[in-house]
Amino acid sequence: MDEGVDLRLAGLKELHRLSLLSGADSNELYRQYLEVGCRLLGLSVGIISRIQGDQYRVLAVQSANDAVRTGDQFALGDTYCAGVMAKQGSVALHDVGALESMRSHPAYTGLQLQAYIATPVRVQGEIVGTLNFSDTRPRPEPFSVEEVELLELMAQSLGHGLERSWQDAQRVQAAEDMEASVALFEGAFRHAAIGMAIVAPNGRWLRVNEAVSQIVGYSDTELLEIDFQAITHPDDLDRDLEYVESLLRGEATSYRMKKRYTHKDGHEVWVLLAVSLVRNSDGSPRYFLSQLEDITAQVNGEIALREQRDELEQL
Repeated sequence: MDEGVDLRLAGLKELHRLSLLSGADSNELYRQYLEVGCRLLGLSVGIISRIQGDQYRVLAVQSANDAVRTGDQFALGDTYCAGVMAKQGSVALHDVGALESMRSHPAYTGLQLQAYIATPVRVQGEIVGTLNFSDTRPRPEPFSVEEVELLELMAQSLGHGLERSWQDAQRVQAAEDMEASVALFEGAFRHAAIGMAIVAPNGRWLRVNEAVSQIVGYSDTELLEIDFQAITHPDDLDRDLEYVESLLRGEATSYRMKKRYTHKDGHEVWVLLAVSLVRNSDGSPRYFLSQLEDITAQVNGEIALREQRDELEQL
């Protein structure tokens, strides 16, 4: 049977097996591809690289020695893969030493790589690196068309696997970042020294921290059964609602005002209120984020000072 047919059949079987590794992590994915490539091509060194700009980084390597290790970085121009990037396609050199132009190449003088075959790895159409195999011994014959095609199919399959793996990693990282953000917000919300509240667009309290309850005298359970209008001083309600409507219309993104709440026991509580509107992805109002700072003592002090000043003026 023709050797090219044997290689093609063996390669298709291995590619099918590799395509089923969608659940494997990146390191296992790299190991499997390099093992298959070295075995089918009869070469001793396999490398998956990540290329960004003029930097070449080794993502994974299979080799009998430590001349190149995972994580190593090189200038792209010091690697044979510079030719792959320049060509934007496969490069196959069966006897580098026979090429006078290559004898001074750093990869030849430093690593003595005599045989080399590589192809770009693309993710979403963009070259992100290379899949390459090499050996310190030259090959007696040039790489066959079947071998180049096998390598290109492997790189295509690897690119799809990397895309899935990287997308999974991004999803995991996004979930972790979201959890960290939620935990940070939760801690800041719950333990803030000032009142923090989440209020629905219709004015109903959705969530409050302990500081809000201390300011207005109502428990969080009691507040969640009413809206902010119910405990806002009548003289301040209209102005507050005007600000709210301005946010809902998109004329402003936040507002600040001094206002009074009616404490549960009946007395007035002055607060410095800061409100911002959080919207859904479609632009519709989601909720108001409100901050309440109790300034009753300050306002009462100002009132007392004005009264004293008025008395002195009258005297």
